[in-house]
Amino acid sequence: MFDVPKFLSYSPIYERSPDSVIYFDRLTSTSDYAKELVSSGAKSGAIVLTDFQSGGRGRGGKSWQCEPGEGLLFSLVIDPDIDPSLWYRFSLAVGVAVAVTLESVAIEKSNKLGLKWPNDVHIGGKKVAGILIEVTNGMVVIGVGMNVSGSALLDTATSLSQGDINVEREKLLAELVKAIFQWGSLCGNGYDKLVYEYQKRCVLTGKVVTMQSMGQQVIGKVLGINNDGFIVLERDGESIAYSEGHDIKVV
Repeated sequence: MFDVPKFLSYSPIYERSPDSVIYFDRLTSTSDYAKELVSSGAKSGAIVLTDFQSGGRGRGGKSWQCEPGEGLLFSLVIDPDIDPSLWYRFSLAVGVAVAVTLESVAIEKSNKLGLKWPNDVHIGGKKVAGILIEVTNGMVVIGVGMNVSGSALLDTATSLSQGDINVEREKLLAELVKAIFQWGSLCGNGYDKLVYEYQKRCVLTGKVVTMQSMGQQVIGKVLGINNDGFIVLERDGESIAYSEGHDIKVV
């Protein structure tokens, strides 16, 4: 069971406002509940977390499953102070925040962390965390699902423990929330630094991939991420940037 008092002890800001942290041992979806909170007037910084989600989901409507107590499952409410047209940038910002946080606690440095565009976090080529960004009533809801100690995983997934990263969930959440606010502050001024940090960790650069974008399947060699945070593919000698894409697979 997630120890909320221990988390509060790691996070002075939340220790001063414990009512901002809402915990359930079981919940359909932390993001759905967080959006309900926003509708009823929740403030920026509210956290919803659970030990098990029966209806967790990722991008493109895909489900996210994790055994009870084996993951870190939470949603964070943010009221950005930048133009809403730039809120899409949180997708990259949270990916960088998660990767940087995990790098800071990694015991085995050879297990290099990477980011699969736009915001899946990988260890050793396998997914360890997924991120879902949603907008509701003028607020951004950031959902994060991370495999901490899971063992019954898909062939394409891994966990922190399998990657020799051992850290308390309570301490990890405190560090993650701090990093999300830190990197999220660069979604306006400073976005070039954020893109640079993402680019260093992009696991797709140089790979030929297939991808669904705007209802069509495209194939091309990934050249990297452009200044807007969009993925750039080389197709028939042309460089084409895509702002939206899912079901990305390396050929």
